[in-house]
Amino acid sequence: AAAFVNRGVRFTALGQHDKAIADYTQAIDLDPQYVLAYNNRGACYYGIQQFDHALADFSKAIDLDPQYAHAYNNRGACYYVIQEYAEAVDDFTAAIHIDPTAQLYQARGEAYELLGNKAEGDAQIQLFDQALADYKEADRLLDAD
Repeated sequence: AAAFVNRGVRFTALGQHDKAIADYTQAIDLDPQYVLAYNNRGACYYGIQQFDHALADFSKAIDLDPQYAHAYNNRGACYYVIQEYAEAVDDFTAAIHIDPTAQLYQARGEAYELLGNKAEGDAQIQLFDQALADYKEADRLLDAD
């Protein structure tokens, strides 16, 4: 299974997503618990804009390993692209709890900001305040590096 994942990584780097997806699927067939294979296949589906398949694979990776921050980040990014910002916030928040990074705070801040654009009154203010707090935390983490 690991060999198929490794070759899938190479195909992904070459932009050959169909071949990569086939290799990740082979790895999953050999080892249905292979979290990285699901995450990487999801990333390939994301890359070719097959978001339903990507979401399913990221969700399976999370089911198999609820502490795998990359899968939450990737699923959050997928939700962001399909404009499901509340779900994106939830996934970025889960990833932050596991492995807080500037990139995750930045991504969550952007999702909060877009949610705020659709809200009104106090809800809008709260969402914009949360976005600003996340942007500040992202800056703080970048400065600490």
